Amino acid sequence: MIKINHSQKKKLISLFILLIFGASTIAFAFLQVFAPGNGDTDVDISTLKYDYPLSNADEAAYLQEDILVVRFYYSNECEDCSKGNIIVERIFEDLKDRVLLEKINTDNYSIDKTVPLIELKGSAADSLEIMDYALLRQTACGLFFSEPDTC
Repeated sequence: MIKINHSQKKKLISLFILLIFGASTIAFAFLQVFAPGNGDTDVDISTLKYDYPLSNADEAAYLQEDILVVRFYYSNECEDCSKGNIIVERIFEDLKDRVLLEKINTDNYSIDKTVPLIELKGSAADSLEIMDYALLRQTACGLFFSEPDTC
């Protein structure tokens, strides 16, 4: 049996703790690089239109790519919603690859919003209750971090 004095024991414990810290740092770095689902979120700009609300994390990934998030809230019973639908579809077509459109039927989700309503997220957030294309386009163009040429 090996005898270890008190100062050698302290040194061995300190060395063990340092090795554990070093190994955990290496393991963390390895997991950040190679584990699925970690790291930067890849944004698929081929799909920029959704019929459901995205999570804030999903929206944030698009916002980091300077893609404006437009949420259109509507209801099946809403008479003015068809005009709003035409307007958001037009802005989606006019600002291709720079706008993410979420069309959210409030009948299908427990969302307490007055419809029709358009919410925009970009460098700031804004909302419109007036279904006017010129106003929507002006508001949208002002919310890009770097304004597209089409504005």
